[in-house]
Amino acid sequence: MAINFTDHGGTVIQFVRVQLIFWGKAWTTPPPTPTVAAVTDAINRILSGGYMTGLAQYRNIGQGYILGSTTVTSSNPPNNFTDSQVSNFINGLIGAGTIPNLDAQNQTLYCVFMPKGIIASNSNDIGEH
Repeated sequence: MAINFTDHGGTVIQFVRVQLIFWGKAWTTPPPTPTVAAVTDAINRILSGGYMTGLAQYRNIGQGYILGSTTVTSSNPPNNFTDSQVSNFINGLIGAGTIPNLDAQNQTLYCVFMPKGIIASNSNDIGEH
């Protein structure tokens, strides 16, 4: 059964380039659950699988790819983090040259993964975009 999406005319990323960012020492000691490799594999499956294929009907969105992966152990995310803290974190990584800046076509998506147990300031959220 095909899933249909409704296009409300907003901005879309047609061919997403995903930059994975794993924030915190917990991603490296001892091997966390899930592991960086397991998360990366799951994202690869989403980008190359049926979900993205199904989005083709939504302004010809195509499959994407992982641009890169970075694990940052020089700091840990704060519990009850805010959107501003995550934005500042990403901007700091771009400024330091740790991760690439947005591409000219604005197809880059930065995905920041927090360690298990770290929650957003809005505790009702289990994920944000």
